[in-house]
Formats: sequence, C-alpha cells, structure tokens
Amino acid sequence: MVWQAFSTVSAWFVLSLIALAVIQMTCAENEKWGLGGVWLGVWIALAVLFTDFNPMPWILGHLILAPLMAAAYVAAGMLYALLRWELALRDPASYARKYDTVDEQGKVLDYAKFRDRIITWMVWWWASAILWMLRWPRKLFTSLYEAMSSLLRSMAESHARK
Repeated sequence: MVWQAFSTVSAWFVLSLIALAVIQMTCAENEKWGLGGVWLGVWIALAVLFTDFNPMPWILGHLILAPLMAAAYVAAGMLYALLRWELALRDPASYARKYDTVDEQGKVLDYAKFRDRIITWMVWWWASAILWMLRWPRKLFTSLYEAMSSLLRSMAESHARK
C-alpha cells in the first residue's frame, strides 16, 4: 500500500526525500534538532505545493492503520530513548563528552535534568538510529584493532630486529 505511493511519484520527489533524510541525519549529528524540524516542515510544504503529495487521502482511507503506525513510531521512540539512556548509564565516560551526563565524581546525573535530551531522542529516533548503525562497524573494528595491537606490536618488533 505505502509502496504504491512511491511508484506514482517522480524521481525528483524520491531524491528530495533522500536529501531530506541526509539533512535530518546531519542535523541529528550536530545536535541541531530544531533546524531538522524546520527542514522537515519546509520539505512537507514544498511537497504539498509542488507535487501530488497529499497524505490526507491515505490517512482517511486507513483509519485503523494510520493511528497504529503513529503509535508504532511513538513506541519505537520510547524504546530508543530507553536504550540510549541505558547506554549512558553503562558507559558514562563516552556520553560525558557529548551529553554532560556525569558529574565531577563520574556519577551519572539525574535523568530529570536531561528531559529535553531524552524527548529529542524519542522524536528523532530514526535519524539517530541510522547514524548509530553507520558508526558501529567503525567501533567494532576499532575494538578489534585494540585487541590485536599487542600482536601487531610484536610483529613490528620482530621485523625491526632482522
């Protein structure tokens, strides 16, 4: 059903949608969440004005599916925010640099002080999740490199002795 809408639109529409996703992820990376919201609003306005994009007939035609999809979006955002907060609690040192979640003694601060950050994770979960998926291979290979660094060092030293 949803894919039928994409089959009737132009390549420019799909390319603008991809560009919007890239802009959203860039805004998420640089913590410019408000700017991401403005770009989303501009894209929707331009799509409604200059294309045949109109989500209302689809929403009105799917009175059960549309609220379920909205509820799934909200639930996914809540789960993602819980996951991010759990990661902050497990590894406060890595989150301390970016989110200031730890105090002077290295203790994680109260979640209530990070209300705006957690709500932002809930709203923009998809952009943050995509960025995380793009980053995890580098983190994996960095940890593998660190694990084999002693082997690499010993190999370099053995070749230096020759």
